[in-house]
Amino acid sequence: MACKLKMGDIVRLNDNGLEIIFGRKLGLSHMKTLEMRVVGVADESITFPEETYPIAVDHNELNAYMIDDTHFDLVRRPK
Repeated sequence: MACKLKMGDIVRLNDNGLEIIFGRKLGLSHMKTLEMRVVGVADESITFPEETYPIAVDHNELNAYMIDDTHFDLVRRPK
């Protein structure tokens, strides 16, 4: 199985991502509206057999954390 996100996709943090990165989701609704572009996607899962894939987004501060595709919701895919 491949990563559900692709290079160039526009994503937002979901509740899972807020919990992992900030340790909470309350009071962080502004982070759920922040749109980011996926700039890197790993070829292989880091948690086989769960199939989660490390990704990089165009937000350097978030890239300092070990983020993967399960931390984001797809907003739109480029045409």
